[in-house]
Amino acid sequence: MVVTSQVLGRSVGDTIKDVEAKLAGYRNMKDYSIELGGAKKEMAESFGGLILAFLLAVVLIYMIMAAGFESLLHPFLIMVTVPLGIVGVMFTLLVTFTPVSAPVLLGIVLLGGIVVNNGIVLVDHMNHLRKVEGMPLREAVIEGSVNRLVPVVMTALTSILSLIPVAMGLGQGTAIAAPMALATLGGLSVSTALTLFVMPSLYLTVEEKRSQSMMRAKTGKSSGMILD
Repeated sequence: MVVTSQVLGRSVGDTIKDVEAKLAGYRNMKDYSIELGGAKKEMAESFGGLILAFLLAVVLIYMIMAAGFESLLHPFLIMVTVPLGIVGVMFTLLVTFTPVSAPVLLGIVLLGGIVVNNGIVLVDHMNHLRKVEGMPLREAVIEGSVNRLVPVVMTALTSILSLIPVAMGLGQGTAIAAPMALATLGGLSVSTALTLFVMPSLYLTVEEKRSQSMMRAKTGKSSGMILD
């Protein structure tokens, strides 16, 4: 038996949850075999493909940054902006009562390539101040954060303001793209605000610990040479 239906006036995800709850009692009966197709099957395939695309995007972004910075540590620090962006997405969806859907996941995939820009700008400038201008670590972090505050905010605002009309569903054909724009907008906003505080603090902490470990290693080698 094939049962078909149309969903009107509510989201497909909520309808599927209600249908699965109604069919739960038939799952353990040996005389019944139930399979949900249509939108349910398409959603599962879309979610799987978009999650794989997001993971591949993260890996490729890390590889590109590792080649550019010639370091494995600094790209890893910059990748912290990605979970910060996802926190912003979840908060935005919760506030706006927007369900998780394929367009939302597509927005998260796009967000993975956008939010790292702020971290790249900050870390690259801090490295420049330390290596080229010979500035101490703590001063380089403070100076780099101050110098790159306006560029980071301006870059983020250009993307955020351009996404507002689409997120609000203004104009024809924006209903499908609205969840994607909303996820990208919320993730970018929160990620930018948190990155300006989290990234410098994380960079300072990691570099201080790395300097201390290098000093201990040098001290150990010197002691070994004296003992010899």
